[in-house]
Amino acid sequence: MTKARTKSPLPRMGTDAGDQIQTIINKASQEISAGRLDTAASLLKEAVDRVPDSSELLTAAALLSLQAGDSADAEIYLLKALRLSPSNKDVIHNLALVYWSEGKTIATRDMFQRLVDVDPGDADSLNDAAVFEDQCGNARDATTAFRSAVILPGATRKVFENCFEFLLRIGDVVSFRSVMGTYLSRYGDDDVAHKWQDEAAQATTISSAAAGKEPCNG
Repeated sequence: MTKARTKSPLPRMGTDAGDQIQTIINKASQEISAGRLDTAASLLKEAVDRVPDSSELLTAAALLSLQAGDSADAEIYLLKALRLSPSNKDVIHNLALVYWSEGKTIATRDMFQRLVDVDPGDADSLNDAAVFEDQCGNARDATTAFRSAVILPGATRKVFENCFEFLLRIGDVVSFRSVMGTYLSRYGDDDVAHKWQDEAAQATTISSAAAGKEPCNG
């Protein structure tokens, strides 16, 4: 599963929030550093009760709830944050992870689709959707999402590597070669390319041997 993300796990509030709220947040941060997550969660809940219209604070409380293993509270916080910021990618992503951890497949897929709809050019979001579909056993949808991710300008080496690993695992060598061509045109013939080209060669050799044939070297 991908990691929960937020730009500011414990945000500094604006001046309107008041010094008391910032003091609570600072105390929560100290409790997190000390490993006392339950105490930190209680402090953040107090801050949320006082400033209920901050999506950043709600997201921070949700992430802390996830760390403490309380997905139910995390879901409540994130749904409130989503109502305040319906296009906030961090909120949508984290809610998808909560649903995923709870085994809510349809809700998870809906959130990942919403994430892609909010920003179709976000390669990381498509990568996350692909990883989810892969873990659900939906190879076709995972392939589509991975192939869509790697053609985007923002696709990182990590996104490409996830795609390479997946395509070789399902034996789609044709798609692998196509994606490798995209990678080479963008990043050049580097160590990552060599690694996965070697993996592909080994996979082809094993596949050919299993079929009783020698690999074609032409």
